[in-house]
Amino acid sequence: MKNVLAKNDFLYCNWEGFPHMIRSSVGLDVDVDRDVLSEAVQEAAGRYPYFCIKVVRNGEDANIVHNDAPVPVLKGDGVITLGSDEANGHFMAVSCEGRRVIFDIYHNLTDAKGLVEWIKTVIYLYLTRVLDEEISSEGIRLPGMPLLDGEADDPYENMKDGEYKVPSREIKAERPFVMDERYTEDMGRMNYMIRSSVSDVMRISKEQDGSPVVLASYYFKEVLRTLYPDQKDNDILCGIPHSVRDICGGPNNYHSLTVELTMKYDEKINALPRDTQFTCTRGAIAVQSMPKVVKSKIVSRMKFSETLDELPTMAERHATYKKSVEMVIDNNETMAVSYPGNIKMGGIEPHLTFIRFHCSALVAPIMVEIFPINGWFYYSIVQNRTTDVYAKKLVELFNADGIEAEYLGSYGNELCGLSVP
Repeated sequence: MKNVLAKNDFLYCNWEGFPHMIRSSVGLDVDVDRDVLSEAVQEAAGRYPYFCIKVVRNGEDANIVHNDAPVPVLKGDGVITLGSDEANGHFMAVSCEGRRVIFDIYHNLTDAKGLVEWIKTVIYLYLTRVLDEEISSEGIRLPGMPLLDGEADDPYENMKDGEYKVPSREIKAERPFVMDERYTEDMGRMNYMIRSSVSDVMRISKEQDGSPVVLASYYFKEVLRTLYPDQKDNDILCGIPHSVRDICGGPNNYHSLTVELTMKYDEKINALPRDTQFTCTRGAIAVQSMPKVVKSKIVSRMKFSETLDELPTMAERHATYKKSVEMVIDNNETMAVSYPGNIKMGGIEPHLTFIRFHCSALVAPIMVEIFPINGWFYYSIVQNRTTDVYAKKLVELFNADGIEAEYLGSYGNELCGLSVP
């Protein structure tokens, strides 16, 4: 984290009520033994030195240094404060319950793509300890293997060199649609999961110029239009986190590397045939993700971080960062859809029964996170209100269009806290 942007995101993009966490729960087809899991975790940690860090306060600055203490491995839901003494100073933790392994990590340390590689290594090392069968290690980053090309590089090195283009216009809406409380059962946060057939989704994608994220954006927009027929005067804004590894650090880089793209579903778009709406969504993604345009967003963030670094105290840097993020939070999107891509799980995949994600940074009232395993797309529907109406309606719309889907139930929003010295 030599780069000012990566370092300052890590140190200052968090505060009370905004710990910026990711949690992933992985279901296995075998029971999980905490002691054996701990052995696997500690062995796996040697392959990921960039995850094994702690923060040491140094006057009005802080040093991010290597942490050789054991990574915490807990029984139960594993909710602890990362970065604190109870986490041995680590910014990640693992826990287990029944046949479920739970992975927690600070989002400013990595994103879903980086987290999944750590998950794959830990699960592989665990299964090889408890199963009497050989499991292929192809595509798994194992202890003793060298880091891959660009894996731990500074993704922003030389980013300000070369061409970049300021976007000609931002996609906005004067009155973006926000769901009211007509379906709310409780004001507490709750999450839901469904799954749909990969073959059915990909069939429609190929036939109608779509993709998993395009289909999810379209169908969830249709969920909202069906449940809120009176919303037609307000545009539905869909945020789409987009990996920028193609221009920052390469495909193996571990940093949290996303920018947010936006799709606006207005009356004109909604009046078009479904396949044309798919094309419009793909087009919006393509235009906003052009390297020169994305680079301009990153350079702007870097300049802000350099300004932040010039402030004399940590308190001022923290307050300034918080103010900048609150400006984003005050401009809500209607929903967001996140898809890390078709990540290959290798030899461990036959032993996985589900995988789900949720996070603390929820700008939109609803975020849909998609992950494929064993022929199914698993959709984690992360909500700031308790109701299963959205999940069940999404299943209904999928099935009506020939996409096999089913509702899998709800899960709570337990997440770790954070302490950065």
